[in-house]
Amino acid sequence: MKKVNWITLIVGLGFLLFATGLILGGYFINKSHSDFMDTAVATEATIVDIKEEIEYDRLDEEYDTEHTVFISYEFDGNSYENVRLSYYTSSMRIGNKVTIYCDPLNPSEFRAKYGLNVVGIVLYVIGGILALGGLVIIICSFTGKSKKAKSAYN
Repeated sequence: MKKVNWITLIVGLGFLLFATGLILGGYFINKSHSDFMDTAVATEATIVDIKEEIEYDRLDEEYDTEHTVFISYEFDGNSYENVRLSYYTSSMRIGNKVTIYCDPLNPSEFRAKYGLNVVGIVLYVIGGILALGGLVIIICSFTGKSKKAKSAYN
């Protein structure tokens, strides 16, 4: 009967547990987005300001430019002015129109379609990779691969 490497098994189970958390996190983020978009109303907003901040990054010894975009929009007769948008693209200019999706019950809460599912997808991918790694580690803990590799060099 083969001996189980308990440390390897525990590490593999840790990877698997962490991966499960990431995958569940991705699921709940995507579900939240989907639920929001089911009731959201598309609204056209106007870019009213783009602030540019230049900072020196000591790690790569280069200057980094950060942009913050502000929009104004009207929803159900109410105006919302100089509201921060969550993303920036290089094609954005003051006066350009962007589509946002407002919560009809709370129009000050909105989302831009650009990049909404990225976080959930990234969590799925990283969770999937870690889950596979965890499974490989668990299988190795039962097959004794690490001990065979050591004995081949002795």
